[in-house]
This record gives sequence, structure tokens and C-alpha cells, in this order.
Amino acid sequence: MNVAPLYSYRLSGRRAGTIFALGVSAVMLAFGAHHAAPWYFLVPVGLAAAMALWAIITNPHTGSTLTAETLHFFKRGSEETLRIADIASMKVVKSSDGPDTLTLTLASGRNISVSSLCADSKLAVALRALGVSEV
Repeated sequence: MNVAPLYSYRLSGRRAGTIFALGVSAVMLAFGAHHAAPWYFLVPVGLAAAMALWAIITNPHTGSTLTAETLHFFKRGSEETLRIADIASMKVVKSSDGPDTLTLTLASGRNISVSSLCADSKLAVALRALGVSEV
């Protein structure tokens, strides 16, 4: 039975920002090579281009899906599914320059940290709406 998600978040390596970064890096490398730029200009730009190219080629996927019964999150091949009933509490650490950091405490006492690559700040709001208490 398919249950409609209350919250969903996806992040892909092949997004507009990554493609833009690769383009800018390629232009900067061409400009630097044409004007015989020193190595300390070319190496960081080359590394940035290589990282953007790697993200586009490997296309790592991260994200999460929250339904009324489960929270499923995945990051670069590792996946975890939690039942909402098993979550005893959550701790939210606010950040001014990115998504909130979320740590879930299960009824068994185990702590699970949800990576900011897997969810944005709206996950904590959705969990509160499902009755998960905040510490």
C-alpha cells in the first residue's frame, strides 16, 4: 500500500549549481592557461573543476521521505528506515548558515544523526506535527 509522503527531500550531484561550477572552473582554467597563471592559481581551480566533474559523473543521491508511519533517509548508498513510533525524541540545533542539525533518539536509547545532506530544516517541523517531542 502506498502511503502519501508528508515530507520529501532530494539532493542530486547533477544540479544546476554543480554544472555552473564546472563551467566557471573550466573558463578560469582556460583563462589561467592562456595568461600563464602561476601554479597556485591553477591548482585550486583545477581541483574545483575535478570535484564538480566527479559530482556530475558519479551523481550521488541523498534525501529523505517522511510518511505518517516511517522516516526513510539515504546518503551515498547507505539507507535507514525508522518507524515514527520508535522515535522517543529529537534534538534540533539551529544553524544560521544552513539546515538545522537533527539528532533522533529512539526508544531503545540509540541516537541517530540525520545529515544535512539528507534533509532541510522542514523535517523537524514535519516531525513535530507527527507528535515527536523536542528536547
